[in-house]
Amino acid sequence: MISFDRVWAGYGRQVVLSDVSFAVAPGEFVVLVGPNGSGKSTVLKTILGLIRPTRGDVQVLGYANREVPKARHQIGYLPQISQVDPKFPATTFDVVLMGCYGQLGLVRRPGSAERQQAVQSLEEVGLSAYLSTPFGFLSGGQRQRALLARALMGAPKLLLLDEPTTALDVSAQHDLIELIYKLCRERGLTVVMVTHDVNLVVGKADKIGYIKGTMLAYDTPNKVLDPEFLSRVYGAEILVVEHEGHKRVIVGDYHA
Repeated sequence: MISFDRVWAGYGRQVVLSDVSFAVAPGEFVVLVGPNGSGKSTVLKTILGLIRPTRGDVQVLGYANREVPKARHQIGYLPQISQVDPKFPATTFDVVLMGCYGQLGLVRRPGSAERQQAVQSLEEVGLSAYLSTPFGFLSGGQRQRALLARALMGAPKLLLLDEPTTALDVSAQHDLIELIYKLCRERGLTVVMVTHDVNLVVGKADKIGYIKGTMLAYDTPNKVLDPEFLSRVYGAEILVVEHEGHKRVIVGDYHA
């Protein structure tokens, strides 16, 4: 589904990713973890074709390098949560319906099939009762559910999640991750998710990648959750404990 082979990328002369290599197989739930500014979001932008590598090879859904942007119509994207003006003139239904515009193009308008799909997507994320509610009036967790419904419009093969739980309370974080995991397994989606909190997804991820300018490690959770390695990545004391059959990461204060 995705292949990075010794990829270098960035913004202008600023190099953000150096010699990054990894691959994502169909149906995998992959999580990318790393500190702020480590290049996690840049990986997603490269997958979307918004950033073109300066070196190396990228393949996404059968498209390679310069052709990668052609894969966008098969990709759903859930961005980080953002502040929304309560006066934003769009209902929850309107926002979800926007998810079909990429497939329709500039000329065609959504028809009954697309509208029915938007209704169904809202049902899947538990927001049927908020169909006519202004998007700006939704809670943070509800907005992310609505944006997830929008990302699932058009039946994508690949779902990209950019820190989807940022600014949500603990309960909303776990509810959103459970919903994402459930829908992805039901639909057979391939998922690449960026997050700061690996504990939210450690029991669900097939692979975890640690990024800090380059891919420091990429493997199954049990193989990459090593306290000594993680302490070097984050510059902080890291403990890894077992809980309910899964490893959990505890970040402590750094002591020189």
